[in-house]
Amino acid sequence: MSDPIPIRKAIEDGNDKHLIVLTQPKGYVKGFNRQNAVVAKLLRRKYPKLEKLLLTRHENYNETVAFCEQLEREGKAVIIRPAHKLNSFEKDVAKLRESCEHGYELAQSRMDEIRALFTPERNLLG
Repeated sequence: MSDPIPIRKAIEDGNDKHLIVLTQPKGYVKGFNRQNAVVAKLLRRKYPKLEKLLLTRHENYNETVAFCEQLEREGKAVIIRPAHKLNSFEKDVAKLRESCEHGYELAQSRMDEIRALFTPERNLLG
């Protein structure tokens, strides 16, 4: 909840190249969720720091996706994401399997980019 896409932790750990798998399509913007506000209100006395986290969760997610996209533009990441919005709480096994297969096909279609990102640069001088 506090780090929806742990890319900054990966960088902090010393990684400089990233394969990022997102569950939402390009252009998806997470909006404010009223359920988060209700839960935040219920939990604020016992967990006061959780309230702010829940109320700004959508902003954190959107900013992190923008950061991931910047890494991709800089040649430090490849982002794999579906063509269509996925339901995070999907229970239909057939739909889940279809989503998994779609992700596999996306990765396969971009395998040249993925390999290029993670292939060590060769010293051209010898």
